[in-house]
Amino acid sequence: MVAKAADLDVTVETRDGHHMGELVSAPKADGFAVRVLEGVEA
Repeated sequence: MVAKAADLDVTVETRDGHHMGELVSAPKADGFAVRVLEGVEA
């Protein structure tokens, strides 16, 4: 059986908001959906 979809929960500690943006943008650029669930400062 071939998997057609998978959900991953990943916990990452970042240095600051800029670093978080870099970590989120990389998988998004490859077409993955990314959701940040907590720890976002405006």
